[in-house]
Amino acid sequence: MLLLGDGKVTFFHIPKCAGSTLRDQLENYDSLDGQFSRRKEHPELGRYEAAHVPLFRLRKYWPEVFEKVATTSKYAVVRDPVARFCSAISQNIRENHDVSPGHAPKELIEGVIATAREDIAKNPEFPAFGLSHFCHQTDFIDLDGERFVDSVYPLEELPTMIRDIGDAIGVKLMDDIAANKTVTFKNEGLAGPLTKLKDISKNVLPFPVYTRAREAAMKVFTKPGSENVQDTVRGSAELMAFIREHYAGDFAVYEESRAKHAA
Repeated sequence: MLLLGDGKVTFFHIPKCAGSTLRDQLENYDSLDGQFSRRKEHPELGRYEAAHVPLFRLRKYWPEVFEKVATTSKYAVVRDPVARFCSAISQNIRENHDVSPGHAPKELIEGVIATAREDIAKNPEFPAFGLSHFCHQTDFIDLDGERFVDSVYPLEELPTMIRDIGDAIGVKLMDDIAANKTVTFKNEGLAGPLTKLKDISKNVLPFPVYTRAREAAMKVFTKPGSENVQDTVRGSAELMAFIREHYAGDFAVYEESRAKHAA
């Protein structure tokens, strides 16, 4: 979550919904000084992902911040739940296993899926630390059964949202980029070195220069997505039925946002 424009605008970063594309550009404008960024410790929650705090926890554990954002113009971007689930599986593989998602064996993919589903069953309110990418998107949009976020955009309209937020806070933003995309390295041996180079470059280069260099490198060394993850998820009728049932509210919000922006 970012509080922007001298406290007039809030962007809610829903996990695996392209939030990094905006967050990378706007962190320096955050009135909360990074309070809701990265991983932190909380006396009651323990270790938690501060960038991904759902609305019900924000109200309970940070009531003063909640009161601030309640009166702002609120923005969020949502995504097709099946594509988002696949992206969450890919990120889990990338972060916790010594292989890039596009080269992960089916047994590993199925194991990560099983772990995610076990956690969903054990923690119906919100996933455990490290698995927040499998939460409901509605946790960041609705509160007490009511719509809390004013402006919800489908992922396909991300450039429009970026421009709208930029206009609202008076900042020119790059709307033709995408950070933290799931990709498959054409040469698996380059995954580690190129990832390290990307992290170093991000810390030393001006953001526009870093971004254009990263985009150019991705076109040369990677291809979009992880077909093996997509095939494993979409090839299981039982898993697809689970996703459609568990994320029914997310499907509804996504389709609603698409219809609104298509009008």
